[in-house]
Amino acid sequence: MASKYIGLGTVISVDAAGGSVFATIDLCVTGTPPKRERDLVDFTTLDATLQVHEPGIEKHSEYSFDHVWDPDDTNQTALYTLFGSKVKANWKITYTDATPATWTFLGFVSGVEVQPVEYNKPLMRRITVQRTGAIT
Repeated sequence: MASKYIGLGTVISVDAAGGSVFATIDLCVTGTPPKRERDLVDFTTLDATLQVHEPGIEKHSEYSFDHVWDPDDTNQTALYTLFGSKVKANWKITYTDATPATWTFLGFVSGVEVQPVEYNKPLMRRITVQRTGAIT
């Protein structure tokens, strides 16, 4: 029987210097990992009865996550700095499985969006990262 895992415990972290010293982004509540998809190269010939495709280059994708925004948190402030500087940083998603599995990739912050401010709800912010490197 396959193991079952929940999202609780997943960690999102970034190394703004592009190395391997990652800082955890605190108070994350949701995340949509970057999808992996390829272009399809059309090799359909005039005598074909069905389209013929071969796998092409991997497509660009983005990663977004929401977190409870603390304007005084150093690691969260660094995200806004990354947006302003346009620096490509190393990102890491650490999942909750037994190993645990990690996805690392190079990317830049393309969006910093404060979510609607609501009565009796936490102040939230969405960060969007454009992936510019392979997921390893």
